[in-house]
Amino acid sequence: MKRIISENIMKKSLLALMFGLFLGAYQTSFAQSQEVKLLNIGIRNCAGEEKAKTLLKAYQVLQPYDKKTTKFPFAKWTAQFVKNAERASRKGRRAVGMIGKQGKAVKILHELAKSGNCKYLKDKKGRIVKYLGQMVDIYDAKVVSETETTKNKDQNNALFGDNTTTEKGVAMDTKSAKKLRDLANKLRKYTGLKPKK
Repeated sequence: MKRIISENIMKKSLLALMFGLFLGAYQTSFAQSQEVKLLNIGIRNCAGEEKAKTLLKAYQVLQPYDKKTTKFPFAKWTAQFVKNAERASRKGRRAVGMIGKQGKAVKILHELAKSGNCKYLKDKKGRIVKYLGQMVDIYDAKVVSETETTKNKDQNNALFGDNTTTEKGVAMDTKSAKKLRDLANKLRKYTGLKPKK
């Protein structure tokens, strides 16, 4: 009889412990998700209307399927930035288009963080400003615009000269793409997301 009672107590204790752990994990993730929501809305409000539009466009370049959002989701932006910078660092100059187009967004975020007026881009040690500043330096020094003109396969309808197509884009070396990836990865921890290993 005593054995049955002690087994029941142990089962109930184990259930209570598991429930407590689950509740603690839920509260932590809920708190983080609330912080991330505030961060996303807060950055948009700090930026003002024009800059908020630029930030949203930069996000949509990286995440064209997320058409519903009207804010700048900083957490998702950093995640997509890391993913695309990783791709660019492996595939070379031709794969940096999406990362190259993030220069304006990075400069706006750095400006907001540097001004100190946006509490969502502040941390005690000033690392957000530092990382964004280093990203701005890379964009200023390493990202170049380039124009490429290619001949079309069908030359039959070329009345005067060659029938060509001109494309404008951006280029960057793979070493710089890796540095950008690493800096964006460091920013992820301030969004509630774990840095990608």
